[in-house]
Amino acid sequence: MKHYGSQVDGTFCEHTVSYVDHITPIPDALDSAQAAGIMCAGFTAYSALKQSEAHIGNWVAIPGAGGGLGHLGQLVNTLNLIYPYLKCVYCLSRRAIAMGLRVVAIDTGEGKRKLCLELGAEKWIDFRESTDLVAEVIAATKGGVHAAIVISGGVRACEQAWSYLRRRG
Repeated sequence: MKHYGSQVDGTFCEHTVSYVDHITPIPDALDSAQAAGIMCAGFTAYSALKQSEAHIGNWVAIPGAGGGLGHLGQLVNTLNLIYPYLKCVYCLSRRAIAMGLRVVAIDTGEGKRKLCLELGAEKWIDFRESTDLVAEVIAATKGGVHAAIVISGGVRACEQAWSYLRRRG
């Protein structure tokens, strides 16, 4: 059985002793509260991307691409961190592009559109303005995406993702 913070003494302490392999250095320029998001949400999203088994040149849809992970992307990019393991997970869209994947960013709002395109998304679809999101994704990718990493918390985003995946996606 695993134990979490409230069930084990010492988990809320300010200092601890650990093996060096279990420690990730955090630059002084990065506030601990900011780093927490990268280390948690960033790695979760990165893990989903890796498990998708998408390959170079494949399309990946990211519903919710302009949300919290996009914000982390801007933060880490601004700080120009030198730690490659932090930099590689700072934004799901940017990481997908670094892996050679082609990103369809799905979200809403001009600010998010601008952010996603600046981070390298090839296609942008505003789900509020779209009359048929599934058809738009399939048309934009000439047959559907190879993978969908649903960052959005919406049930509809999950349901739609099944419909715009290409065969064997």
